[in-house]
Amino acid sequence: MKIGEYLITKKIITKDDLERALKEQTETKKGRLGEILVREGKLQGHDLFSIVSEFIKETGEKPSIAREWITQEEIDRLEKSFHKHHG
Repeated sequence: MKIGEYLITKKIITKDDLERALKEQTETKKGRLGEILVREGKLQGHDLFSIVSEFIKETGEKPSIAREWITQEEIDRLEKSFHKHHG
């Protein structure tokens, strides 16, 4: 499962929200999906890291899957937390 699908399943965003963000990202060639959705008011910036962290815990995915959603600094924080809890 991808993060966008997860957000739709959790009813955090709609499929249309995700499609608009993907279109903007493709057309502008800049911005992470998470940043675009925050800018559009579909997500709160302070919630994005928590949501991605929850996704990783629930799915067992590696933090690097979140590159399209959060900054490298935030991914590094997730990886440290992931390694601390999973050896």
